[in-house]
Amino acid sequence: MHALTDPQSSRRAAIVRLLREQPVARQAELVRLLRKEGHEATQSSVSRDLRDLGVLKAGDRYLIPEDAGGR
Repeated sequence: MHALTDPQSSRRAAIVRLLREQPVARQAELVRLLRKEGHEATQSSVSRDLRDLGVLKAGDRYLIPEDAGGR
């Protein structure tokens, strides 16, 4: 499947963009933002995506690593 049509790749790209654009403190908040944009997202899928992207939680927000956009 092409990366642009793969729901997981599309969701992960949206996660990277959202975390760079605004502070997100909770996975539930990220799920809500993703669904608002039309992505299929559950807490468990978001949890896996955050782990696979190498996202860290620092204080009250998630931080995206610099190289995550290329994954």
